[in-house]
Amino acid sequence: MNELCKYARQQTTGDTEVLCVSSGSPRDGFAIGAYWSSSEGNPANTWHQYFSWGVQDISNKAGDASRVRPVRAF
Repeated sequence: MNELCKYARQQTTGDTEVLCVSSGSPRDGFAIGAYWSSSEGNPANTWHQYFSWGVQDISNKAGDASRVRPVRAF
């Protein structure tokens, strides 16, 4: 999700040690808000990434209206 956040904000990708930050203009097709990850924190919560400022956090699945961006690894 961090790499996708960097891509969406037109930041340099490829180095997983570098975190997404709030700089950079959003690319077309990306909303600058929270996106859900498929990784669960526990049965009631999931991880999400804020594309607005790059922070990753855990949130309740039932009450959160985060976006979803399907990604497939090959």
